[in-house]
Amino acid sequence: MSTNIDPRHDGPDEQNVDRVADAILVVYAGGTFGMRDLGRGLEAVPDITPIVAGLMDRRERETGEPLAWDLVSVTPAIDSAEADASTAPSLARLVRRHVEAGAYRGVVIVHGTDTLAHTAARLAFDLADLDLVVACTGSQIPHGAPDSDADANFTDAVRVAAGDAAPGVRIVFGGRCLLGVRATKRSSEDLDGFTAHRAPGGSPVGVPRDVTRALAERRDAPSTPIGLLHVSPGLVPAVADAVARAYPAGFVLACYGAGTAPGFVAATVRAVAAAGAVVVAITQCEDGGVHLDRYAVGAALADAGAVDGGDLTAEAAVAKLGALVDAGLARADVVRLLGANLVGERSPA
Repeated sequence: MSTNIDPRHDGPDEQNVDRVADAILVVYAGGTFGMRDLGRGLEAVPDITPIVAGLMDRRERETGEPLAWDLVSVTPAIDSAEADASTAPSLARLVRRHVEAGAYRGVVIVHGTDTLAHTAARLAFDLADLDLVVACTGSQIPHGAPDSDADANFTDAVRVAAGDAAPGVRIVFGGRCLLGVRATKRSSEDLDGFTAHRAPGGSPVGVPRDVTRALAERRDAPSTPIGLLHVSPGLVPAVADAVARAYPAGFVLACYGAGTAPGFVAATVRAVAAAGAVVVAITQCEDGGVHLDRYAVGAALADAGAVDGGDLTAEAAVAKLGALVDAGLARADVVRLLGANLVGERSPA
């Protein structure tokens, strides 16, 4: 992942980064926001500097409040659907590098909507030690197109990033400001495309400093893929076993209801746990969480080594397990921290 930096509105150049304490950092990762129809369908434009400059100028005219900003563009822009296990961690290291050099007051990340909730969830763990707001946004309709939501979403994200909200990662979209580890994409068409069915978990204990340090020091090392298996009628043992082989570090098991699955899944979980990997059980329901001790089939999963994921969303479960594995923790420590509410991602057990 390479980047291009474009300082604007009295923002510093790279050799003079100590003057931007009141500036925000804008990171353009890609997505519908900056796309144009170039004759073959929507494609990313090579440079969104004019778009950002226009929106920031209009904000200043409307509010009377100047705000310095710098733009960092990921090159090439990320197709949201092509995001992989290393996409969000790479963005996290990019943000950390620039924030630690420039002492920005906040960050806005423009990203494709399809995997925005996944990226925001992972950023929440990787950047948990930064004392600022990271506002992730995008749009359902490209900037400049009729009825586009791009302008409003970007302006709202800037307001949140430059404001006095508690530090952490948010998704700012469709007039909503959602905790990154609780948000999920709810619509492929509606302008309020994201929601959070679960309230933020209370009294988060924070991500241990050794974890954020280990994640920051990974530099360009590829991240470990984490799988996601939804149980459904017709699931066969061969598929469950194939998922276990494809994701040797572990996977998230999206169960029915309070944590049930076909009986044969327990054998797969037992083999994964015996190999030192982790299976996190979550619910497919929009509300509530798993309680593996409620039904015998859930208890069988727990006995086989499945970890109770409480009310984690699928995005947060994948992100959290991936971050803890990438940090190089022993399985016992991974399991212990999965049960803790680190950044508001789960309700207390």
